[in-house]
Amino acid sequence: MKKKEEISRKLYESSPLNRFRKIDIKLLNTINELSLKEKLNILLHSFKNYDKNYNYELCLSFPTLWNEFEGHDLKFLIKNMFPRNFNIYHDKIKYLNTGEFFDIILLNGIFGVSPFKYIFEELLIDNEERNEFYDYFKLFGEVNFYPDLRELMEDIVDFYEIHVIEDIMNMKNKLLQQSSFELVMPHSIILDKYK
Repeated sequence: MKKKEEISRKLYESSPLNRFRKIDIKLLNTINELSLKEKLNILLHSFKNYDKNYNYELCLSFPTLWNEFEGHDLKFLIKNMFPRNFNIYHDKIKYLNTGEFFDIILLNGIFGVSPFKYIFEELLIDNEERNEFYDYFKLFGEVNFYPDLRELMEDIVDFYEIHVIEDIMNMKNKLLQQSSFELVMPHSIILDKYK
């Protein structure tokens, strides 16, 4: 089994991953020693294979998996999440693993930076994928990609280590300073801009 799959599986089996978790110290040390590329691969594997709630816990419990990333690392993550495993048919979702969109949730809903300019203007994906993503965003983006920030902060205070708030703010500031991403824009503005 590949290292990313083995570590991802061990983390998944440790769920729930909030601050009340019981996690193997050896596994924790292994995570802390991973290279940036290995951390990216673990997040890619987790986002593609596990659900939204698990990935939420993973990212808030282990900010060390992302807190050293630069803008280009997060763009790599977004790029490698395509093609996304969903299908819209007559405005209804036939199959959807919302973990497949957790890169967007992480950026837009947790870090507070918008990945949509990158997806719609810079990312080299075919028109069909871009249109499918836009259709999904139109129908479900406001609910799935714009979590309540007050609720997020309450969750962190109640269930995670408080320092994750500082990691989130540092990441947001770094990404904005690097001009990698823009501040979050309302759903309606994104819809109008890229229709």
